[in-house]
Amino acid sequence: MFNVVDKCAGKLCAQLLAYIVLSCTLFTSVNAGSTQTKNYLRLEQSKISDKYDYKISSIGALVFTGDTQGHIDLSYLESDFDNNEWTIDVGGGYVFNGDMSLFLGLGISLGYNQSNDDLISAYYPEVGLVLDVSESIGVTVSVKRFYNRFVDNEDIIMMGLVFRE
Repeated sequence: MFNVVDKCAGKLCAQLLAYIVLSCTLFTSVNAGSTQTKNYLRLEQSKISDKYDYKISSIGALVFTGDTQGHIDLSYLESDFDNNEWTIDVGGGYVFNGDMSLFLGLGISLGYNQSNDDLISAYYPEVGLVLDVSESIGVTVSVKRFYNRFVDNEDIIMMGLVFRE
C-alpha cells in the first residue's frame, strides 16, 4: 500500500490531477447543447506494433454531439516487452459528423502495469473515422500517437466495431 502512495507523490499526483481536470472539462463541453447526438459502444483491437509487439484491446463509449466528440475506454495491453497493463483512456475533440464521421482529438491514458507493479500515464492525439454501416452498427479506425508512455513515441492503429444506440 505504501509503495503505491510513494510512487504517487509529487509529479505523478500533479499529472493525475491535471488529467482528471482535463477530462472533466472535455466531457462537460462534449455533452453541452441540444444538437444531434450519436452514442456508440466501441470494441477495438490494435494492429500489432512493429517495434515492441504490443497488442491493445479496448471496450468503451464514444459520443458525438454536434461538432464535438468524447470517449472513455477500458484497455488491456499485452506485450512480451512491457508485460500486461490495464488503462482507462479519456479524451475529447472535434468531429465532422455524417454517415462517415472523421474525428480529431486529444486523450489521456491512466493505468497500472501488473508485472512491474507500477502506475502509468500517457497522453495522445487521435485521428479516427467511424463509418455507419446501418442504423445500429458501424466500423471504426483510429490512430493514436502515444507520448510519455512507451520507450519511443509510438503510433498505435486501432480497428473495430461500433454499436449505435
